[in-house]
Amino acid sequence: MDEFISSNPCNFDHASLFEMVQRLTLDHRLNDSYSCLGWFSPGQVFVLDEYCARNGVRGCHRHLCYLRDLLERAENGAMIDPTLLHYSFAFCASHVHGNSQLMAELLGGSQPSADGEGGKASAAETETKKDSKKESKKKKEPKTQPNPEPKRPDGIGTVTVDEKERFEEIKERLRVLLENQITHFRYCFPFGRPEGALKATLSLLERVLMKDIVTPVPQEEVKTVIRKCLEQAALVNYTRLSEYAKIEGKKREMYEHPVFCLASQVMDLTIQNQKDAARPPKPKPPAGPPSSPQTQTNMIDHMLKGMAKQPPKNVGRLVTPAKKLEDTIRLAELVIEVLQQNEEHHAETLKAFAWWSDLMVEHAETFLSLFAVDMDSALEVQPPDTWDSFPLFQLINDSLRSDYNLCNGKFHKHLQDLFAPLVVRYVDLMESSIAQSIHRGFERESWEPVKSLTSNLPNVNLPNVNLPKVPNLPVNIPLGIPQMPSFSAPSWMAAIYDSDNGSGTSEDMFWKLDALQTFIRDLHWPEEEFGKHLEQRLKLMASDMIESCVKRTRIAFEVKLQKTSRSTDFRVPQSICTMFNVMVDAKAQSTKLCSMEMGQEFAKEWHQYHSKIDELIEETVKEMITLLVAKFVTILEGVLAKLSRYDEGTLFSSFLSFTVKAASKYVDVPKPGMDVADAYVTFVRHSQDVLRDKVNEEMYIERLFD
Repeated sequence: MDEFISSNPCNFDHASLFEMVQRLTLDHRLNDSYSCLGWFSPGQVFVLDEYCARNGVRGCHRHLCYLRDLLERAENGAMIDPTLLHYSFAFCASHVHGNSQLMAELLGGSQPSADGEGGKASAAETETKKDSKKESKKKKEPKTQPNPEPKRPDGIGTVTVDEKERFEEIKERLRVLLENQITHFRYCFPFGRPEGALKATLSLLERVLMKDIVTPVPQEEVKTVIRKCLEQAALVNYTRLSEYAKIEGKKREMYEHPVFCLASQVMDLTIQNQKDAARPPKPKPPAGPPSSPQTQTNMIDHMLKGMAKQPPKNVGRLVTPAKKLEDTIRLAELVIEVLQQNEEHHAETLKAFAWWSDLMVEHAETFLSLFAVDMDSALEVQPPDTWDSFPLFQLINDSLRSDYNLCNGKFHKHLQDLFAPLVVRYVDLMESSIAQSIHRGFERESWEPVKSLTSNLPNVNLPNVNLPKVPNLPVNIPLGIPQMPSFSAPSWMAAIYDSDNGSGTSEDMFWKLDALQTFIRDLHWPEEEFGKHLEQRLKLMASDMIESCVKRTRIAFEVKLQKTSRSTDFRVPQSICTMFNVMVDAKAQSTKLCSMEMGQEFAKEWHQYHSKIDELIEETVKEMITLLVAKFVTILEGVLAKLSRYDEGTLFSSFLSFTVKAASKYVDVPKPGMDVADAYVTFVRHSQDVLRDKVNEEMYIERLFD
């Protein structure tokens, strides 16, 4: 050590010694308990500066070695601050690419001259300078020097051939590293951390692509390089995402597998036996023989035999269309989550570079196009006329339509083209099914109110009633009109139609029409023209169905009245009130199901069509009231005909009066005809009470009584 201390410093290769010292210092710094991102501590910087100053280590050599060490660590996965790389690269580039005022400005030197003619002085300024020089000589003062040529931070303006070659090599390595980091930006800068790192990486890449330190690189060239990186990033991100989704799916299958369930039961049994063995023995002997290892083995064998007899539940699920669709929906959720993370975590980059938004939109479209391949393959194997894929459309469409850049983009158009025929087919089948249910329902309609149908159901508290988004259709639909099951009141029907007493067929029809319109509305079809077409078709369908319901109810009302009694024994049946309530519901539902918000040209035509439905309902109600009043008039005429027999002066009245007078001597006999009158009064009062109690529209009751 004494010999080393007393030796001449000029005999050592300080450039190589400094390279070793700086590398070891960086290793020590990166092993700290907190992340330094490659920056030296102030004390380390002071020691390295002193070594360079005392032993004449060139600044360009120092930063080239620093860049090489940082690149090695970054290539091995260490997080290095791109701003630090940018500083060292700019320092070395200033030596390699020569000297200029612009270069000095970029490195923090003096500002360039603003003279438009290159700093040439005028004649007057020259004379002024000569006079000032003469005065300074007379005063023996130091003469004023012009602004010195800007220097680099280390004050050295030379570069060696070796340093220049090393710089070009490091520049190429740095370019490859930056492109790789941009390609893997989700994993190199997770959650946008370190903050501003991606923005600094893009700035450094733009600097590396420059031919020299003065001439800026064309913007299109930078965008081309980054576009290529983002195309590769889409493939990398989707590949890793698909692998992650497959791993999740395998975990779910593993947890559901019978062998896993058996292993869990065996572990639970073993743990329980260990706990039992650790407990102190009880004073009383056990009722049966103790559990021995042989007993446990027999139990396990018995469980294995039972499992072998039962086939695994998930054997057929791995290749079924339903399983593929389930995996695609899960993958779509992950795809949407990735797109949202890219937008949220790297929003700062968008503010720094105006072209970053366009490139990220292209990256998202490329990413979605890779997902489209798996989505198309999953939808192709689905059976015809099944509607389980609609949740997939709703999930993706709700995400894309809220994104201004991706809405109606390439993938979004592909999604619409894929599902538009399915939506049209679904509406066609639902229209045929509802029409058939109306036809068959009214043929065997009992006209019992919905409250009566649901009164025998248990009272279950359902605060949040969730109607199914997609009305159910049978899976195997024949070539003709699809077979729809008859209406059966579900457990939540009383909660929905608590204020209505309509028939089962009518309420079934109104519910299906409303559910169908709600489902189509929840699709939020992005294309305005097709969306309006669907809305218009559903409104026209609802108008036609309500018109058919009203006409059939009118016919059934007339037939029902014809079959009833014409005497005072007639009582207004529940079915008559139910038919009136169907009209009340039809009027209310027509406003909800048949109203449209369109332009002025179509609104006028549609208003006329909607007015026809209202007029039909009003005319039908008037006819029904007229028929019911005519029934009452017929009964009244029968009563009057009976009472006319008791009029004085008739032959029949003389016999009745004689009989009454003879009987009145022994018992209290009512006057002739009072029983008929009492029966009619009872009939009228009962009819009024029934109509007021069962019919939901007070206006119809008043019109009937008037």
